[in-house]
Amino acid sequence: MLSNVNSVTFSPYQKIKSIKQAIKILGDQVVKQITLNQLLYNKLIYHKANFEFEQLSFWQHCLFVAALARTIASNLDHADPDLMYSAGLLHDIGKIILETHAKVNYSAFIRKSMNAIEPSYKEEHAFFGITHAEIGLIFCKHWLLPKPITASVYCHHVLPDDDSQYADCKYDIAIVSLANYIASLHGIGSSINNHRPILQPEVLELLNIEKLNIKQLLNTVDTEMQDTCAFFDIKFPNLYKLRASLVESPILSSPNYERRNSLPGNLSISSLTIPHKSLNPDEIVPDTLAAIQHNFHFERLIILNINPKLRNLETSYSWPESLKDSNLEHFNIKIDVLPSPLLNNLRERKASIINSRNKENKILLGPFKIEEFLLFPIVSNDRLVALLY
Repeated sequence: MLSNVNSVTFSPYQKIKSIKQAIKILGDQVVKQITLNQLLYNKLIYHKANFEFEQLSFWQHCLFVAALARTIASNLDHADPDLMYSAGLLHDIGKIILETHAKVNYSAFIRKSMNAIEPSYKEEHAFFGITHAEIGLIFCKHWLLPKPITASVYCHHVLPDDDSQYADCKYDIAIVSLANYIASLHGIGSSINNHRPILQPEVLELLNIEKLNIKQLLNTVDTEMQDTCAFFDIKFPNLYKLRASLVESPILSSPNYERRNSLPGNLSISSLTIPHKSLNPDEIVPDTLAAIQHNFHFERLIILNINPKLRNLETSYSWPESLKDSNLEHFNIKIDVLPSPLLNNLRERKASIINSRNKENKILLGPFKIEEFLLFPIVSNDRLVALLY
């Protein structure tokens, strides 16, 4: 309690030394959260079982889903966001129960199902005769946990039907289900697997997604995760590596992978994982342009940066490398002289086909010495920053 209250998050004017004073400052809900976090942390991290079931990754997943569920609940004006935090923290409790209490543990299941095609909860039933959600339900009832938490533990993969005893908790379950889905999209899963995350369509019907600013949600959760790391003095697995693995794993596990090293639309596997190889644009962008050329057979590709001060478009990257010695490497043009249909498309973030049918396009077709090309807008933080020729 003292460590938390004296952290940067609360920034007291003087160091707090009294537990009683700390509880007053933190409030009941924060105290409950710290206690629950500490309890699970002690059970997970200090009593490790087997290597296949990585407790630290599981703990990271639980915290991420908990923080995200509470933030989503707050944004949607849920009556009790802190209850959603607890539901998110405990949603996969069945997995740790199977790992620590089952005669055949969850690590054995992970080894057996590493290359399985079906979602993990379906494979669990074939392996254990019960899923982590079902065993979680048994323990939640035994512990007399609140109904929304029990419902989220039991139904976060498959929402209950209207005849279920948990039908009145669908809204709560949907919040945890969405948080779990977003965590999985980021590679922050509760265990290593090769399955694509699935979001039940009903979740989008129950929640007003338009009220959620996903970027802001993730920023809030990332900050909270950093504070938690500092509090427990632990280092979570690298997020960039997790996200790269997330992209690669389901592709490599695809049934079609052995027959061909590409996806529908002639997209190669290596192309999809390129953005995860580095954070340096000088490495990512040329490799990405090369991949686009390889997959779609465009003759040449150019990134035209928007210079807001000079109000012009100028070449920043080009492919193939032979273009570096051409005039196009130093190409630039004033935005003000661009054809009006193109300007309208840029304002609406739409791609454009530039060809000789429109006389206004000559100003662009001439320098590129071509009869037709495509322009795609590149957007960052809701702002148009460049064009892909």
